[in-house]
Amino acid sequence: MANHKWSVEDKLRAAMAYLITGNSLEAAKVCGIPDKTIRDWTRETWWADFIGECRKEKNEELDAAFTDILHKAVGEVRDRITNGDEVIDTKTGTKNRKKVSARDATLVAAVLVDKRAILRGEPTRISKTISEKDRLKTLAQDLEGVLGVVETEKGVEIKKDLH
Repeated sequence: MANHKWSVEDKLRAAMAYLITGNSLEAAKVCGIPDKTIRDWTRETWWADFIGECRKEKNEELDAAFTDILHKAVGEVRDRITNGDEVIDTKTGTKNRKKVSARDATLVAAVLVDKRAILRGEPTRISKTISEKDRLKTLAQDLEGVLGVVETEKGVEIKKDLH
């Protein structure tokens, strides 16, 4: 097979198999292209582009799968919040609905608020930025209180006896 001319599709299939399996030997088993050929291709300049294209395709597949799971999970959460958790009465074997606890509802709400803020590009926490000048001024005021230091027109005076 040394003189075999491999198509672009063959090379993409090999790149995808390599990406999924992580090595040329396993990729060869998956796509039917010799291990040595795949190893040689990994050193070619075009290989990184092929791997990048395969990675992009796999990421799109995973994104679709994750989105499907997410929609199902949100539907289940909506059902539980609206109708309660399913519980089985051990005496009768019948299914009943029990209201979701306040703790569980609070946890669900807190997580959903945070995730919604992320999706909207909003902050998920409040933070305050203090300039270096303001930080030093606050530190100086704290030290003044601890040491009994007071600024006067003449300079700095220590009002407390430190000994």
